[in-house]
Amino acid sequence: MIARWGYEALMVNQFMKNKYEKEFYQIDKKISRSNYMIAYYIPELVKINIESKELLKTGNESQKALNKNRNILISELSKFPNECAQHNFTPNTTKFNSVKEFKKAADVIENN
Repeated sequence: MIARWGYEALMVNQFMKNKYEKEFYQIDKKISRSNYMIAYYIPELVKINIESKELLKTGNESQKALNKNRNILISELSKFPNECAQHNFTPNTTKFNSVKEFKKAADVIENN
């Protein structure tokens, strides 16, 4: 098994540092990361946001579910400045310290 790992490490190194791929590896890596963010990551955050708005709208304010969603969104959205800095983009980030603030922001988003 160790020989297999060694072989894999050699192949990855060869792929990343050969004369041709060396010029394109970082660009391809950014493209791949962006595709992942667009196809999977952002839609999942939108789904969590919609779920939270539905909980707030129906009056079924399950505190546990709202706190879980709020914590996920805060945690994940706090990573966006780092992601965006790599691409020279500055997002407008907002922190929600309470469910009341989150509900107010969700209402504003829904009305726009």
